[in-house]
Amino acid sequence: MKPFRDLSYQDLNSWVGQQTASRGRSYQRSGHVSSVYQISDDIICGSVEGTLEYHTVVSVSEGLSSRCTCPVRSDCKHG
Repeated sequence: MKPFRDLSYQDLNSWVGQQTASRGRSYQRSGHVSSVYQISDDIICGSVEGTLEYHTVVSVSEGLSSRCTCPVRSDCKHG
């Protein structure tokens, strides 16, 4: 898998679908992402202000995947 910085919007659309990826981009552009940090070559973590503050972990170790504290729990717009 490519490093995080090389991911394209097409990669994100293929991962979670165009609608979810678009909603995630909107959250990022409007300042809802309060922190993002990389903890290893294949894992990043972040906090996102939604209805509540959600914490998400995104991995590229075996394809894109995420876990989140939101009700969706995985592969959501917060990731």
